[in-house]
Amino acid sequence: MQQRRNCIFCGNPADSKEHLPSDWILKSLPAKRQLIQRISKGEIRKFSGPLTIKCVCAGCNNGWMSQLEASIRPILGSMMHDLSVYLDISAQRDLSTWSVKTAMALEGTKPQKAARCYSLPDCAALRLRSSIPSHTRVWIGRFSVSGLLAHGAEYSLHVGEHPVITHGCVATIIVGYLAIQILSPYSPAEYNDKVLSIPCRLGPWNELLIPIWPASGTVMWPPSLSFTNDNGPLSYLRLRDRWKPE
Repeated sequence: MQQRRNCIFCGNPADSKEHLPSDWILKSLPAKRQLIQRISKGEIRKFSGPLTIKCVCAGCNNGWMSQLEASIRPILGSMMHDLSVYLDISAQRDLSTWSVKTAMALEGTKPQKAARCYSLPDCAALRLRSSIPSHTRVWIGRFSVSGLLAHGAEYSLHVGEHPVITHGCVATIIVGYLAIQILSPYSPAEYNDKVLSIPCRLGPWNELLIPIWPASGTVMWPPSLSFTNDNGPLSYLRLRDRWKPE
């Protein structure tokens, strides 16, 4: 008998399916655009239509998640169609909340018993208070061509011979011309009041990415450089692998 899945946000039976990307996103992008999806070291899968993930309940899907999609649609719609926008702190929070929600749903493709980066309390806090997990950071960039990508990976950080001092996950999402990356590190309680510095691969990240969470002031998108759809020095593959050990 197949084990019943529970909603990742409230724990009720998962009797609804989350669309990744949302129907309105897929319908507004060029025809026959494929979604490329991968979780951790799993198989790369391509979809000509939306990926449906049975990880939420109807109450969440048709309630706060639907409201979040509606609130973010004007901002996200402009950016995915390559229109320059100013994002105040409120807009950055909304876009970050949507991005983290999407990263959480992306983890819903894992097997039911698999370890997950985002716990039920994390997901519940996002549902109830739009509370983004501690230490999470979100950046936005520009993809040089319209595309679709959903990629999730896990990582752990060691210092010398010490055990793992932090672990977490990174999600890279592309919708149209908008590229988003979400980094969520987790560490022992004694690190809760410390600033975590996670090393990443070298690159012109300040010119490629704009930090939007934590938000500190109004920003303008797009940044000065864009990610390319090739294997060059500005390839989106470098963004995907930014936190991967050298």
